[in-house]
Amino acid sequence: MVAYELTNLPNAQTVDHTLARDRLDPGRSRQIWHEQNRDGLPDGTMVQWQDRPWLLWGACAFRWTHDGYVDAAARERLPRQATVLTPRCTVRVLRAGYRPLVHETVGSSLPCTLPEKTTEGKAARA
Repeated sequence: MVAYELTNLPNAQTVDHTLARDRLDPGRSRQIWHEQNRDGLPDGTMVQWQDRPWLLWGACAFRWTHDGYVDAAARERLPRQATVLTPRCTVRVLRAGYRPLVHETVGSSLPCTLPEKTTEGKAARA
């Protein structure tokens, strides 16, 4: 409700209509994708990168497959303008604080290695 500043819960038909409008083009022949800055996207958003779907979670991105998540990369490795697969209305709900459950392979078995910080063009030392 916060994402849409609603005072009453919408009914199922309204939710279905909103999702359908944001997910599929009017001819229902293809999914609607949109571009957004990756840094403003909330956890739980799916993006297209390297011709594959990736889940954004924390400082990482996890590549999705039918068998679970198989690769991890630092979120900052993705292009700044991300191709977002998640419908706009769902991104708004995630941004408003909804925290989805994710598959057990996210984070637990896939370390996300972040690039080392640099200082004046030199790699930082531990």
